[in-house]
Amino acid sequence: MAKLFTAVMLLHHFYIYIQIQNTTMWLVVIGTGLILLLLVGALFFQWRDRKTTTEELSHLGSMHKHGVEHELVLKAMKLATWRLDVESMTITFDSDFRARIDVLSPPLACPFDIVMQSVNVNDVERVRESLLALCKGAKTEYHEQYRVKAPHVDNEYWSESYATVSEHDDNGNPLVIVGTSSCIDEVKRLEQDLVDARNKAEESDRLKTSFIDNISHEVRTPLNAIVGFSDILPTVTDPNERNGLISIIKENNQKLLNIFEDMMTISKAEASDDKTKMNITDFDVVPLLQGVVEEFDKKNVNPMVNLKLDIAEHPLMLHSDFGRLREIVVNFMSNAIKFTSKGTVTINLEQKDNGHLCISVTDTGKGVPEEAYDRIFDRFVKLDDFVQGAGLGLSVCRSYAFSLGGSVGVRSRLGEGSTFWVDIPTIL
Repeated sequence: MAKLFTAVMLLHHFYIYIQIQNTTMWLVVIGTGLILLLLVGALFFQWRDRKTTTEELSHLGSMHKHGVEHELVLKAMKLATWRLDVESMTITFDSDFRARIDVLSPPLACPFDIVMQSVNVNDVERVRESLLALCKGAKTEYHEQYRVKAPHVDNEYWSESYATVSEHDDNGNPLVIVGTSSCIDEVKRLEQDLVDARNKAEESDRLKTSFIDNISHEVRTPLNAIVGFSDILPTVTDPNERNGLISIIKENNQKLLNIFEDMMTISKAEASDDKTKMNITDFDVVPLLQGVVEEFDKKNVNPMVNLKLDIAEHPLMLHSDFGRLREIVVNFMSNAIKFTSKGTVTINLEQKDNGHLCISVTDTGKGVPEEAYDRIFDRFVKLDDFVQGAGLGLSVCRSYAFSLGGSVGVRSRLGEGSTFWVDIPTIL
C-alpha cells in the first residue's frame, strides 16, 4: 500500500514537473517570439529612418545645387535681389551682383520712402505708384526703368526693376514682394545711339533731297547762261557785244566749275583725314593771307565793298597743310563777299598763348541767326536759297579744320555782320 502511494506521488510530481517544463517552454517560445518581433520592428524603424535621412540629404544637396545655380544666374545677369515687407513697408537687399560700385544699396529694412528719395524726380512718382499698386494687389507684376542718384557722387545711372508677390495672407492680400534690379546704362546708351543713328539717317536723307534740289538749280542756272549765250554768240558781229557775251560765258563757266570743285573737295575732305595724305610743310601764314586778299580784290566787282587785311607784318611760321588752310580762308572770304552788299570784309590774325593761331574773317553783311550757328557748317545747308551756292563751302572748312587739329565757329548779329573763325595749332 505504501509503495502504491509512493508511486502515485511520484507520478503526481512527474506530472507537475512536466507541466512546469511545458509552461517554461511556452514562456521561452513566447519570449523568443517577442524578442524577434522587437528586432524586426527595430530593423524596420532603422531602415525607415535611414531612408528618410537619405532623402533629406538628397533634398539638401539639391537645394545647395539650386542655390549655386541661382547665385550663378544672378552673377551672370548682374542682378540685385530684394524683398519688400508690405506691412512695415521696408526694403531689404538680399544679394547684389551688379557690376557697378556706385549703385544704391540701402541698409537692411530700409523704409520705402527713403529708397524713393534716391529716384530721379522725373521718375519717382511713376515708380512709386507702380510699386504701391503691386503692394495693394491691384496688379500682379511690376516692371519699371528709371534713373537713380548714385551715392557719394554727383551722378545718375539707369536702373531696371522687376517684382512680383511671393507671399499672401489668409485673405489673399500681399505680404512680401520680391524683386530684382539691374543697371542698364549700356542698354540706354545703345538705345540713344540707335535713335541718333536713325535721326542722322533721316537728316542725311533730307539733306540729300535738298542737295539734289539745290544742285540741280545751281547747275542749271550757269549752264543755261552758257548754252544760251553760246547760241547767240555766232550771230553777234559787234566786237564789244561779243566780248561781253564771252565774259558772261566765262563767268558762268567758272561758277559751274566752282560747284563741282566744292563737291569734289567735300568728298575728299571727308574720305580721309590721314596725315600721311596731307601736305604738311613749314610756311609763313602772313603771305598766305595777303595772297588771298589780293586775289579777291581783283575779283571784287562791288565798289561798295572794301577788303582789308588787319595783321602784323612780321613772319608767323606754321607747321601745317598750306593748301587746306588756304581753302578755309578762301571759303570764308567768298561767303563774306557774297553776303555783304556794302561795307568791309576784314581778315584778322591772332596768335594765342596755348600755341594756337586764330584766323577770322569779319564782314558787315546780313548776319547769321543764333539758332543757325551749329547747322550752318553742315553739308548742303543754305540760309538763303536765293543766293548762289551748293551749301558745301562751310562744311569743307569744318572738315579741313578738324584734319588740321582745330575747329571753326561763327559770331554774328543779324543786320550787322558776321565773324567766321578758324582756330588751329601752329604745329600739327
